[in-house]
Amino acid sequence: MKKISVILIAAMTLMAVMAACSSKKEELDPRSSYFAKWVNSEGWTVTISVNDIRVDNLGGGYYKVSPITWHAVTNTNNETKDDYPSGYKITGLVSEEKDSGWGIVGDLFGDDWAYFIHKNGNTLIEQEDDNSWFKVMTKAGSAL
Repeated sequence: MKKISVILIAAMTLMAVMAACSSKKEELDPRSSYFAKWVNSEGWTVTISVNDIRVDNLGGGYYKVSPITWHAVTNTNNETKDDYPSGYKITGLVSEEKDSGWGIVGDLFGDDWAYFIHKNGNTLIEQEDDNSWFKVMTKAGSAL
């Protein structure tokens, strides 16, 4: 009985250490503040994770981009760069699509815009490379 208890305690300790290491690894990833569901003013969402992006519209349609590639970029837009100084160009191919009205499987995603997170971490902008437009998104569940 003591042997089983020792093994059980050792296993639980190992699981706790592994969970802590996994959490710390994500915290150390400079992209981790992007890993969230973001909502724009029209109500559609962009969910970003380390390996994929999913865009959902209000009608239940969506498209998913996976795998994705991350490229660090600096914001050059005079209107937004003070609050959103750096970000990522996130690219990939649409891998899934259902009634989205936007993506088609095989289409290139992210080739002409980038994502920049606000210094407060609660808003994100999707901004055209030529700075001609940007859309503000709020992290789901956060208050401005």
